[in-house]
Amino acid sequence: MRMVLENFIDLYYIITQMRDYLNFLRSAGLWTAFFISAFLLALIEPLFRPFRNDLFARLVKAAARLILFCGSIKITLKDHPGSLPDKGLIITANHQSFLDNLVLLGYFPAVFKIVAGDAGFKLPLMRRIYRGCGFIKTGLAMSLSDVGKLYQVLKERENILILSPIPKGKSLPSFSEALIRSAQLTSLPILPVYLSGGSRIMPFRSFGLRSGRITIHLGHPLQPRDLNEFIQEYQKLMQVI
Repeated sequence: MRMVLENFIDLYYIITQMRDYLNFLRSAGLWTAFFISAFLLALIEPLFRPFRNDLFARLVKAAARLILFCGSIKITLKDHPGSLPDKGLIITANHQSFLDNLVLLGYFPAVFKIVAGDAGFKLPLMRRIYRGCGFIKTGLAMSLSDVGKLYQVLKERENILILSPIPKGKSLPSFSEALIRSAQLTSLPILPVYLSGGSRIMPFRSFGLRSGRITIHLGHPLQPRDLNEFIQEYQKLMQVI
């Protein structure tokens, strides 16, 4: 009996070591693909400036999918409410992993031009790539050029992406009254999006990667009267999971 137990412990140890080794390979593959792709995209971005941003955005979309593939991360799109409109949505998603940006860039079924609350703009390489896609970062530190672009994007009713982080120890994103106010001022519906799985695969401040699947759960476009009404609808989306 003792020998059987020792053999079982040895087998468990070997399996654990193999799992850790595979996770290391996944992490190495993802980060290698990320830095090479980011460097190459930032290098060639000036070549696309004479053309429309859509061409470069398609290249970034393909690169995001390649990076996730190199990390062996599977992506699923669920609860698709039919064909989404090309324009005129305020897309709000929870944000609890570095992978969220890659997932939305690579697999979200609509194009967005404004990214609110994304720290990626602080990184020189990512900032150039975002600019090449036509993204505009909103906030107090906006330049006059960004203000002009923001006005034009809102005038053309382009899609807006707002990432809402989930506070530590909480299960619900920290939505702001500004979300509802933005919808009311622009007369744009809000599309709730819930990303599940990312925090388990690669949580914030972690460079290690675990195997798993990230699912994009899409709700239906809403025009809530206040923040409480929207939070109730978002909780319904989370409960379906």
